[in-house]
Amino acid sequence: MNQELDPFEQLRQLLESVAASAQQSLENLFGPVNETTIPPEEVANLLNLVRQNPDISHQDLARLVYDLSQKYRPPQTPDEFTDWFNRRP
Repeated sequence: MNQELDPFEQLRQLLESVAASAQQSLENLFGPVNETTIPPEEVANLLNLVRQNPDISHQDLARLVYDLSQKYRPPQTPDEFTDWFNRRP
């Protein structure tokens, strides 16, 4: 029996699908993002920012995610290592 879903359920499923697709895209670009690479409080801050600014553009959100990933990316060159070492608390 195929029941038609109510509009709210359809929207929920659509949003879950978009979120899963976005996560997959981010992982394809930046590798797996987890608590060992980006602290949970940084992820929570980003989520709160998005909740407070629901009209944020895709470009702005992509830039925020990219900047966050770069902030926690391990140093790749000796110069990056020196910069990272000098910035640490």
